[in-house]
Amino acid sequence: MLQDDGSAVCWGANGDADKGQADPPAGVTFTAITAGYEHTCGITDAGDARCWGDNDSGQSTAPSGTFTAIDAGRAHTCALNGDGIAQCWGSNEYGQLDAPAGASFTAITAGGEHSCGLHEDGRVECWGDNYYQQSTPPDGLFYAVSAGTWHTCGIKQDGSIACWGANPDGQAPGEVEGSYQAVSAGGRQMCALQTDGWSVCWGRYHLDDENITAISAGYEHACWIKSDGTVDCAGSNHYGQSSPSLPSSDLYTSVSAGERYTCGVTTEGAIVCWGGLYDDDTPPEGTFKSVSVGESHACGLRADGRIVCWGYNGDGRAFPPRGVFQSVSAGGSHTCGIKSDGSVVCWGFTHYDDGTPTPETTPPQGSFKSIAASYDDFTCGVRTNGAVVCWGDDYSTDDVPPGGSFQSVSAGYNHACGLRTDGSVVCWQRGGYEIDEASMPPDDPFRSVSVGKYHHSCGVLRSDGQIICWDSSWGHSGYGEATPPKGSFILVSAGGQHTCGVRTDGRVVCWGDNGSGQATPP
Repeated sequence: MLQDDGSAVCWGANGDADKGQADPPAGVTFTAITAGYEHTCGITDAGDARCWGDNDSGQSTAPSGTFTAIDAGRAHTCALNGDGIAQCWGSNEYGQLDAPAGASFTAITAGGEHSCGLHEDGRVECWGDNYYQQSTPPDGLFYAVSAGTWHTCGIKQDGSIACWGANPDGQAPGEVEGSYQAVSAGGRQMCALQTDGWSVCWGRYHLDDENITAISAGYEHACWIKSDGTVDCAGSNHYGQSSPSLPSSDLYTSVSAGERYTCGVTTEGAIVCWGGLYDDDTPPEGTFKSVSVGESHACGLRADGRIVCWGYNGDGRAFPPRGVFQSVSAGGSHTCGIKSDGSVVCWGFTHYDDGTPTPETTPPQGSFKSIAASYDDFTCGVRTNGAVVCWGDDYSTDDVPPGGSFQSVSAGYNHACGLRTDGSVVCWQRGGYEIDEASMPPDDPFRSVSVGKYHHSCGVLRSDGQIICWDSSWGHSGYGEATPPKGSFILVSAGGQHTCGVRTDGRVVCWGDNGSGQATPP
């Protein structure tokens, strides 16, 4: 999508081989943008076409010239020049590049393997693949047309919609009565915007919402802009395509992603949160050094060293002790903090029914510099001498983390990762179980690392600030939480099934599951 300043923002899949279709060129402003299958194109302020992403068929190699409209299909792209002449590039397997010679169009659209143009007199003409009759428009005059993967839809001059082509999911319902101002044909659905601001979608996913100003249908999802300027999406989210990853308006020094809730500390020291907790999700006012979000509660470290927590308070996990602390970590049913003297204290689920202390809230003696309360029943910390130690269920004297000198540690549900002083990351699983190969971190040196609740971990590279995530083979969820955007970051925080990072310019961006709004910073 385009922001008010003309800059492009993309989210979702970024190519199996890092093709970069979700990485718009930095510093370029656009007047129009279009997303294809694995490539993206736009028209710049100067009128030239710019494309990025997959270019196996030449679909991202835009010709020189000045254009007024552009549309990206599966593996080809079409645009109109100032005279209304169509120019297409990319795959031509089905003749989808062969626009009629000498024809002048007012609109152009590229589908799966076919293309269509709208003549000045309102006629629609299509070319390319016609296996499902997607290139055979009905008689009549139109003022808008949109080509999907295997179907095409247009708005007739009386405001009604006509669709033709493949219809296995109801995405091409034929004639649709009503008064429409925009139409978008995707893969397995189509969406349209009524003149009264209501939007409707047919096919694989259905939508009926009001106060919409623009809408676009993808293969199995759709995104729209509301009248207040906010963006929302629905449908398949396997690659995070239905989780808008928009830059925040605030600047942050840190961020913490929990289960379905995210908080950040702004440059002014205020805590801002988004998403939802199981209980009170309103953060306290004041000036803070850091924040930590757990499964159902969150805690912040005030500038004076006091800890305040909010959210669900089962077992007292959100009721911190008095004292001055240097850091805090909110986990599942317990919380731990490092006091000013370096000692660790934990609270929450501290005793079993028989009065026996729980091992995860019974820290060893000594001085620590980093602490991580897991989502389950263990805790890990880095001593001031750089050694990592863990305690809790399934941790014994014979089951210890790897050796070496560490600067920080992060714990998920069943495994933890530590960042060594040389930048290398090592991960381990509690209970003496061997960690699966997919959960092993890359060999690159990192500046920070974060472990999510279930199965993914992320780190910020020392070299260029890029985020790299790795995902265990047994728990892939498909929300796109392990597919970070490009760019330079100062830190990353992996939550339940979403991830957030702070860019070097202080802006927060999130990706992955957005069911509670946890991946949409305010």
